[in-house]
Amino acid sequence: MASLFHVPTLMACLLAIWAVFAILLTMAWHQERHRPELAIWSIGFWLGAFGALFLSMRTILPEALTIGLGNGLLILATGLAWLGFRAFDGLSLKFWVPVVPTAIWIAAFLFWPGFQDDVNARIALVSVLIVILSLMFVRSMWQGEAIEPLPSRKLVLGTMAIHATINAVRLPLVIMAPVVEQGGVALSVWHGAFTFEIVVNTLFCGMALFSLGRERVTAEYKRASQIDALTEIFNRRAFSEHVEAYRRRGVEGAIALLDLDHFKRINDTHGHGAGDKVLCAFVAMVRDILPDGIIFGRLGGEEFALYLPGREPGEAYAICDRLRRAVENLPVDWNGHRLRLTVSIGLCGDVPAGVDLGTVLGFADRSLYAAKRNGRNQIAFADGAEGLGQFLPGSVPETALHQQHGP
Repeated sequence: MASLFHVPTLMACLLAIWAVFAILLTMAWHQERHRPELAIWSIGFWLGAFGALFLSMRTILPEALTIGLGNGLLILATGLAWLGFRAFDGLSLKFWVPVVPTAIWIAAFLFWPGFQDDVNARIALVSVLIVILSLMFVRSMWQGEAIEPLPSRKLVLGTMAIHATINAVRLPLVIMAPVVEQGGVALSVWHGAFTFEIVVNTLFCGMALFSLGRERVTAEYKRASQIDALTEIFNRRAFSEHVEAYRRRGVEGAIALLDLDHFKRINDTHGHGAGDKVLCAFVAMVRDILPDGIIFGRLGGEEFALYLPGREPGEAYAICDRLRRAVENLPVDWNGHRLRLTVSIGLCGDVPAGVDLGTVLGFADRSLYAAKRNGRNQIAFADGAEGLGQFLPGSVPETALHQQHGP
């Protein structure tokens, strides 16, 4: 076992890993100066590289540098890695936290009688400090997963949980199977294997840092491709994808198309700035009123859509009518003018889950056209189960529409 896990060789490998990631993180930070986590991680990995360098030179340099400073730098580097994750999640940076375990180690090394010469006492203290820092990692990753789930968070969480467990196991081992030092090298049936775990853990965590950054960028691009830039609700593509996700699970519901009346007149009279403000005010009002679980999206221009999963036609109609009435009472002020709005709604209720979404939207659009044609500021309702069952996939006869007028 000792020949398989040769500790000096493992320390050289650890030095190489810390140094490689230090260089890569420094280059990444140079390109993205707005990311404080990259600065903290790069500093931490540089400190870890120097700590591993000192520890790999135990037979060359004084023990105050190799054991004392080397372990102190590795502990500080671990704390800075945790601090970097807090910066990654936008949390407050508690710089004192990495300093405390480092100070405890240095104080014990300098002032604890006999500590410098007792390898098992040193291993025990390092293990306790690493267990605490590892559990802090686990807690931070767990909290971050609830806010922004990213696959690599689970990697960090898992590896640090294993790291904490292995370091906790070292505590009884220093009593039951104590390590012996010969010529500055720690000899034990287990110490080399545990050192190898440190190398693997460092490698996994370093890879996870880059994976987290890539995953966040990917998630941001995906969100940008799904969100309407002006109103910050789903665009047409995202709306369709979310509706289809419900329908694939066999969830029936209602679909409504909403169109702001005379919106072009607002743009022509007051300018596109007024039109943008109207759209944003309308969306904010709708989002405040909508019950949970309803999908809301902008299909383009002044046309919006709702998907109401699991809603009976009467309930869907009541929700749409509440929105219609709220829009009537929504004042929008622009350059001293009070802009009044109304909305026309085409509602297709009781839609079977297996019907093609494009057909359903076309049916709702036909209803919306009927609401517009009959005076606007009203709801035109179509029974999806009855109408779609009879006329798929062709055009919908006018008799399938039942107009419900506003007051």
